[in-house]
Amino acid sequence: GLAKQLQDIGMANKARAQRLAGEAKLEAALKAYEIAIASEPTLGLVNDYGVTLLLGQRPQDAQRHLRRLVAKTDAWQVHANLALAEIASKRPYEARKAMERAIALCEDPKDKARLYNNLGFVYE
Repeated sequence: GLAKQLQDIGMANKARAQRLAGEAKLEAALKAYEIAIASEPTLGLVNDYGVTLLLGQRPQDAQRHLRRLVAKTDAWQVHANLALAEIASKRPYEARKAMERAIALCEDPKDKARLYNNLGFVYE
C-alpha cells in the first residue's frame, strides 16, 4: 500500500543521501535527506541531515536544526553532533554543555571515550 511505497521512497533517498554526502555532493545530499525525512522522519535521518549541514559548512543551520532535535530526544548522538555544530559556530560554552550531556547519556565505553576526546576540541 501507500505506507510501504512511502517507506521505500524514504529508504531509497536515505541511501542516496548517504552516498552523495560521502561524495561531498552536499547540496544534493541535503535534498535527498529532505525527501527521505518527508517520507519517514526517523531520528537517524533527521540527525544525519544536521550532520550533513555541518559538513556543508553551514554550522549555524546545523546548530538550529540539531537544537530542535535535542528538544525532542535525549539521544547522546544528537547532543554530540550539536556540540560539534556549536564548536564550528565558535560557541565553546554551549559546545561544552552539549558534549557533557552526550557523555552523561552515553553508556558504551568506546563511544564515551571518543566523546571525552571531542570535549578537548571545545578548549582549542
